[in-house]
Parts: sequence; structure tokens; C-alpha cells
Amino acid sequence: LRPAGSVQVIVVALGVAWFYEAAGRRPLLLASSVGCCISHLVICATFIVSVKELAVVGSVLFIASASIGLGSLSFLYASEILSDRVRGPGMSLAVVAFWLSTFLLNLFFPTCLAHLGKQLTFAFLALLSALTAGFVAKFLVETRGRTLLEIESDLKSG
Repeated sequence: LRPAGSVQVIVVALGVAWFYEAAGRRPLLLASSVGCCISHLVICATFIVSVKELAVVGSVLFIASASIGLGSLSFLYASEILSDRVRGPGMSLAVVAFWLSTFLLNLFFPTCLAHLGKQLTFAFLALLSALTAGFVAKFLVETRGRTLLEIESDLKSG
């Protein structure tokens, strides 16, 4: 790494850590899911209106959206809702699920493009992101600043 790049990584890492605490986990996961949905719709629109710049906007929005929540925060969230008794196996399962879904997406993405076309492939990804946002909104509780006992109580009460 170049010195300037190293400083940037450190500053961004510290900023993200502060941002997670200030904004809360659930709102960031929800914003991340919605942002991914919008970015996929923007990329889908690129192939309808033939404006290549939209693909760049959609891609940058996707990277930013995934980075603030789904790409990294999901592991922190999982560690906060699992009790000590099941945290090890639970985190192992979370990591396997994350990497398996990433593998499957990369495996089937070219096939989807070939058989569904670009528009439908990105529309499908937008749908998956929208379903993720719905799941976050309905089932995930806020964990920031709360004890495991408080979180468990919320999860049990629905």
C-alpha cells in the first residue's frame, strides 16, 4: 500500500466503526438492502434507455450500499444476536451461508445473463434485494447499545 492509501484505509475504517455505532445496525442493513435494490434497478434501466453512464452510477451505488451494511455489518449483527453458547457454530453457519451465496451468485450470474438477458437478470437481483429489505424490516431488531438479554426478549416476543 502507498502511504496515502494506508491513511485512507485507516480513516475509512475508523469512520465506518463510528458510523455503525451512531446510525444503528438495523437502519444500516435496511438502507443497504434498499440501496442495493435501487442500484440494480438503475443498472436494469441502463439496458432499457441505452445510457452507459447509468451503469457506472448503479455500480458505484451498489458498492457503496453493500459496503455500509450487507457486506460487512451482517457479521457484526449475527455476533450480537447469538448467545455465547451458540455464537461459534452460529457464526460459522453465517460465514458459510455468506460465502456459499456469493459462490452461487458468481456461478449462475453468467447463465442468468445468457438465458434471461441483462434486464431480467438485474430486475431479479432488484427483487432479491427488495425481499431482503422486507426481511430486515419485519424480522431484525436493533442491537446497538443493548444487552443480549434485551435482544433475546425482543426476538422471542416477535
